[in-house]
Amino acid sequence: MKADPANESSTLNLRVLHVLHGLHAGGMENGVINLAHGQLQRGIFHDVCALTTSGPFADRLPASSKASPLNKPEGFSFKTCLKLRRLIQTTRPDVVHSHNSSGLIYSAFALALPGIRIPLLAGEHAQLTAGEKAPHRLFIRRWLYRLACKKIHTVSAGQRDELLQLNLAAPEAILSISNGVDTERFHVQSKETKKAAINLPENALVLGMVARLAHHKRHDRLLDAFQQIAPNHPKLHLALVGDRGNAKEAILDAIGAHPFKDRIHWLGMRDDLPEVYPAFDLLVLPSESEGMSNVCLEAMACGVPVAANDSCGATEIIVDGVTGVIRSMPDASAIASHLESCLSDPSVLLTWGQNARRHIERNFSIASMMDRYEKVYRDLLIR
Repeated sequence: MKADPANESSTLNLRVLHVLHGLHAGGMENGVINLAHGQLQRGIFHDVCALTTSGPFADRLPASSKASPLNKPEGFSFKTCLKLRRLIQTTRPDVVHSHNSSGLIYSAFALALPGIRIPLLAGEHAQLTAGEKAPHRLFIRRWLYRLACKKIHTVSAGQRDELLQLNLAAPEAILSISNGVDTERFHVQSKETKKAAINLPENALVLGMVARLAHHKRHDRLLDAFQQIAPNHPKLHLALVGDRGNAKEAILDAIGAHPFKDRIHWLGMRDDLPEVYPAFDLLVLPSESEGMSNVCLEAMACGVPVAANDSCGATEIIVDGVTGVIRSMPDASAIASHLESCLSDPSVLLTWGQNARRHIERNFSIASMMDRYEKVYRDLLIR
């Protein structure tokens, strides 16, 4: 009897090639690492192509995965398209999964050349920036989506709505897969102990931010806001976790010149975030744009409430006034005002943190995320 292709595809091993700009520390990159580990038992193996350099996250891949850096120079490189094509021909993945604009562009060009018939899944992990909404760039994205991609996925419903409003692809071509978090790895721990472990006073009230040192993350505005509220809260400290990015030099200079620099702690890049988040009393997320912040999910899983800008994705994670607050944060004064409100009664932060943990456990499991991606990958093979 002839096998049912749909049933057969659910038992076959398959290999996915992820194509992204670089394999450095970041939420999207962390998600790829989680997929690589979490789907091994499902017979799904993940390799990663870093268009530029592989970075430290390559060491976190399972032994069954390979990271291949292509060392792309600045600007568009047709030579890199050819390198990617050769990699695809050599590894023969079942699915190519691109991430954000650079991954999409190079994957689409590599797969468009004759001789390769492999489905492309395009992943979008943040709201489109103002530059990406320029008419010519929207035209290119629309063209690539419609001609090269079998499916497009976002990590929040708000992102999906944005792509549909811009008429970039048909509704049936775009799906939303919420990020998930490992609630066993990220869990509630003693705040006092964890504060002491990162050299903060045990009785400090700690605002935390975890992000690449990039302009759109808005560290500068948070530093200015901290200057406004620090005089009112003698025990208030600010801990910044992250490295790399186009604003690193400016941010470190601002910290060095800050009038409250003795209460600002730059912790650099950390590979022990489950041990760092519990030291925070409140995570601050003032970013200009997000998809669905892994940092937000991880902190909440550790019992830390979040004060976030009302960017795409945050409203789908945070229950305003229950697990944190969502407010418009266009400038330092607005951030300062909202933080003052949060800090007016520290006991509320404890309640929000407890609610945050329960909310994540019920609604953002990593198992559900793995299921959704597995279904998409396997569906692409039978189309």
